[in-house]
Amino acid sequence: MVASVQGSAPGGPTISFGGGAGGQQQAKPVPRLREDLKLLPGPTDLDGSPSWTILDPARGRYYSLSPQAVALLGAWDQGMPDRVLARAMAASRLPLELSDVDELARFLIANNLVAGDEPGMTGSYARQRKAAKRSAFSWMLHNYLFVRVPLVRPDMWLDGLTPLGRMMFSKGAGLTLLTLVAIALYLVGRQWDVFLHTFTSFLTLEGAVWFGIALIIAKVLHEMGHALAAKRFGCRVHSMGVALLVMMPVLYTDVSDAWRLPERHRRLIIGAAGMAVELGIAAIATILWTLMPDGPARSAVFFLAAVSWFMTLLVNLNPLMRFDGYYLLSDLIGVRNLQGRGFALARWHLRETLFGLGREPPEVLPPRTRHAVLLYAYGAWIWRFFLFLGIAVLVYHAFFKVLGIMLAAVEVCWFLAMPALREIGEWWKARDEMRMNRAMARSLAVLALLIGLAFVPWQGNIGLPAMLEASASPRLHPPAPARVVEVPVAAGARVTAGQPVVVLDNPDLDRKIEMIRLELDVTQRLIQRQAASAATAAEVGVLEGRLAARLAELDGLVAERARLVVRAPQDGIFRDPPADLMPGLWVSPARVLGLVVAAEGGRIEAYVSGEDLPRLQVGARGRFVTDDPARDPLPVVVTAVSETAVDALDQPALASQNGGPIATELDHERRPVPRGAVYRVWLEPDAGAGLPAGQTLALRGMVRIDAPAESFAASLWRRVIAVAIRESGF
Repeated sequence: MVASVQGSAPGGPTISFGGGAGGQQQAKPVPRLREDLKLLPGPTDLDGSPSWTILDPARGRYYSLSPQAVALLGAWDQGMPDRVLARAMAASRLPLELSDVDELARFLIANNLVAGDEPGMTGSYARQRKAAKRSAFSWMLHNYLFVRVPLVRPDMWLDGLTPLGRMMFSKGAGLTLLTLVAIALYLVGRQWDVFLHTFTSFLTLEGAVWFGIALIIAKVLHEMGHALAAKRFGCRVHSMGVALLVMMPVLYTDVSDAWRLPERHRRLIIGAAGMAVELGIAAIATILWTLMPDGPARSAVFFLAAVSWFMTLLVNLNPLMRFDGYYLLSDLIGVRNLQGRGFALARWHLRETLFGLGREPPEVLPPRTRHAVLLYAYGAWIWRFFLFLGIAVLVYHAFFKVLGIMLAAVEVCWFLAMPALREIGEWWKARDEMRMNRAMARSLAVLALLIGLAFVPWQGNIGLPAMLEASASPRLHPPAPARVVEVPVAAGARVTAGQPVVVLDNPDLDRKIEMIRLELDVTQRLIQRQAASAATAAEVGVLEGRLAARLAELDGLVAERARLVVRAPQDGIFRDPPADLMPGLWVSPARVLGLVVAAEGGRIEAYVSGEDLPRLQVGARGRFVTDDPARDPLPVVVTAVSETAVDALDQPALASQNGGPIATELDHERRPVPRGAVYRVWLEPDAGAGLPAGQTLALRGMVRIDAPAESFAASLWRRVIAVAIRESGF
């Protein structure tokens, strides 16, 4: 490789300058360079070799040159390829060939770096422009993922902020930033639970609005950081604007002028400036959040802190995305155009690993740099696979079904299937070079193993998310507002039906009973006195009626007091009393005093997906494994399976909103509704199996049901067909 370009370039024309094979084609003079181009020294590579950069001032683009390219350009005025090669080899003593001259000439033409007034070049440029033109469909296909819209050209007014840039990107400012970050992390670590709870409490529409405002503020300051750092080192800032990333707006700053800097550390500072500014915002906002009282101001600084931490650590620092982290990694390992060169090296490495072709690598790098580039390339491939797959799912759900299916299919075919097919095509072209060797034997063995794992039936069970509950676990409630007098049973103790569990009293009730008893005593004395006198004998009947009413009221109050002794409704184990259940506590009828869980028997409610439903049969046996690894598995048997899919889960603990394994979304009644078709399954502990020791009201876990073995390929095909049928309705 003789050169690399900052950005992309259209493909070049098919012109040969070094002559054909065996000298059968007459060599042509090398194209003359444009006179306005500038050759600038670049940063020293990690191996100590110098680098150079060509500046195209007309378009503001930079092209990084290898030592071979620099040597050839130094002899470019010789005109004919053989003379250029001879002079370059004599001056540099590098192993060069005529193909290197031809490759460099193609590169210069492809990127419009040569004068266009030479014979034959006009037609070449016309062919180049024609090849570079794209149809509207092709342009949308390539650019709907990322489109730049310049808004301002800030270079002139940024000149007045240069002193601020010098202050912000000095050694003292760096030490201050590290100190603030350390203080912020220490303070937020002491209130981490509160920080997380605050974050989740703002997951509302209003919180999303404030999050968006904080994001705009943080990103504007982020881009200003790049711009000020560039001005700090004398670079121009060509433009600032908005880029549409999968139709989502993100801000950008064009600081490509940093390519003119020969000092690597300055490039690193410019690349890291935005993240440094966001880290400063995050640190200051976090410190203020820990110190301020609750209120609107504290919420505002919290949003700034959360957005800045998130965007800096999870997005901008990720080198697998072409944001700041990518360019920082490129400068750190000293490999310009890291993605293109890394992918070329990884394709060669993959072919050599699979087939052992014995080809030369596209470029020779030091071992440590080579390993770093390969690690980046393979990581980027894996990242791009899941990224494009996620984008396909996103565009499918973002638009109406027909358009969503079309965009998702284009995404998968163009960005996932096509690169894979092109690579397989390269393998096919190299079939004549393939021989049985160690790499080929290893590849065939791995392929046979993968085919066996895919098509041999080995999956003999089905996993069902489930909840285990006792067969009966009634809750204990006070019959009326009362005060706790005694709790004679400890939590976890075995009780029998009718045994007192909690003793309550009510002073008002006791006072009423005492008052009625006094009134009854007075009434009985009056009846005796009136009965002894003939004049008042007629009033005895009234007094006796009052006496009967008070006796009935007394019986009711006594019965009510007797109910204040809460007794076990069944044999079982007393579970889950409130932590504050102690003498003197007042409780209402709505308060749960505990549970009496049946000591024997239990029931399990599980859910099976529509894809696995045909493999599930009543009577199938399996094991229930709780989320607590300390508990032993429980043998179970399937007793019934629903014939229709459920509308909502009866077990909220299994919903994804509560950390469960079933993907759900909340409906207007806040019920967890499964995203796909799931069916309810009822199971019971197998004969002779009791409940796990120490069980509370319910245990979440997974049921593994024995089922006919099925291969991975058959399972995948069945799921694909099920999804196709489900999504085929318009």
